[in-house]
Amino acid sequence: MTERELRNDYVRALEGYLGAREGDERHRELIDWYNRLPVLPRGYKMTVNDDWCVAAAVAVAVKLGLTEVIFPECSCTRAIALYRQEGRFVRDRSYIPQVGDFVVYDWQGNADPDHWGTVAAVEGDKLTVIEGNMTDRVDRRSVTIGDKRIYGYCLPDYGKLAEGDGFADVPQDAWYAEAVALCASLGLMVGREDGTFDPAAPVTRAELAAVTMRLHKLLTDTNS
Repeated sequence: MTERELRNDYVRALEGYLGAREGDERHRELIDWYNRLPVLPRGYKMTVNDDWCVAAAVAVAVKLGLTEVIFPECSCTRAIALYRQEGRFVRDRSYIPQVGDFVVYDWQGNADPDHWGTVAAVEGDKLTVIEGNMTDRVDRRSVTIGDKRIYGYCLPDYGKLAEGDGFADVPQDAWYAEAVALCASLGLMVGREDGTFDPAAPVTRAELAAVTMRLHKLLTDTNS
């Protein structure tokens, strides 16, 4: 499974809980999934009365077997510390996240992060974020990149679990490697039949048309 597929699968699973309300069956299911962790962070077992924005995201990771890259915690501050330790935390409001990354908010503006959400879509400078415990339910929020309420982003390393995203003829230190990886993760460029990217080859009209059509489909699907 590619990195893009992993990211999308995670978000789709989280979307399955949209509308869950605190205390209802689906909320209890999320808490139950969180508590299935083999080792509970700090030994703490969640209850239905606890704040659950981080726990909701982790619960879906437990369900999908992604806790190697989506770190188990139920506290914003402690979760950030785990991602920061792995170099996977970005405190930059201008950062453009990917689907499946986590947004951390600071509602009070006092450098004390207090809410958590998952990026479900990125369209220009607009993010669609799915949040547990959003006024006691799982719901979507639209937020603009650069919003002063954004404290930072936690970035699960989905690529660590992915298969098939890399090209043997694109060195990791190449100046264009990041752009190639992004295009591949979005499905815009799929490489040659032999699994290479052939970065020095000229782009044909047919290839340009194919990329244009894929981009159109991606944008259409995102907006639908």
